[in-house]
Amino acid sequence: MTIGQELLKELETEIRNVLEIPSEWLPENYRGKRKTRKLSSVYSQLKRSDKNFDRDPRAVRGSAERQAVLDRYAKMAEQNLELEFDSNEDALYNNQLTFCGAMVKAGLMDQEDFDNE
Repeated sequence: MTIGQELLKELETEIRNVLEIPSEWLPENYRGKRKTRKLSSVYSQLKRSDKNFDRDPRAVRGSAERQAVLDRYAKMAEQNLELEFDSNEDALYNNQLTFCGAMVKAGLMDQEDFDNE
């Protein structure tokens, strides 16, 4: 860890220790008996309830199958090859249907836009 990263981490910790949050701003399960609560205690409670809360998403490992696919893509990228993707046509179709349904529900498109002529 560089000196700059260490200083930023210390600053982040100090900010958490200084800031107080009004209880009414917090969800019910995070409220205490006092009118305010230190951000550091809320942060600690959140970390205990969600193990991946403060982790870099790139560091969270997926399944062995997913990791194998990522390793294959990394090898292709290292060799400056064009990436070859395996596509699941059923999953793609279902995701497209979900997207279109969301567009209709959001009012961005009409159902008639998707009807076959």
